[in-house]
Amino acid sequence: MDKVGEIRFIIVDANPGNKEKTVEFYSALLGRRAVETSPPYTDIGPKQGDITVSVQQVKDEENSAGIHFDIVVDDLDFAIKQARELGGELVELKREKGYEWAVMHDPSGNIFCFVTE
Repeated sequence: MDKVGEIRFIIVDANPGNKEKTVEFYSALLGRRAVETSPPYTDIGPKQGDITVSVQQVKDEENSAGIHFDIVVDDLDFAIKQARELGGELVELKREKGYEWAVMHDPSGNIFCFVTE
């Protein structure tokens, strides 16, 4: 089977009031500089060829997925179709600020996202 995409981002949800501490924690732990991207995200900058760890501010604990990963794809519809055929489920399709992504569940109910660049 051809690959659908590749993991480029690991997203860490931060509850209100903890985002800066969470950013500092992963920045120090990974030895990487934090770079404010677009709210609600702060990236812990990648080194060449690495996966980017991105801290995302969430509204409250109920909106937190904990930690999940984003798979960058060229064709969002194809990726969703392939995931469904493998037992995944589309949770929600989102569009915001020129970006489009799909929130998905794997067969065990774990969240991941397909994103386009």
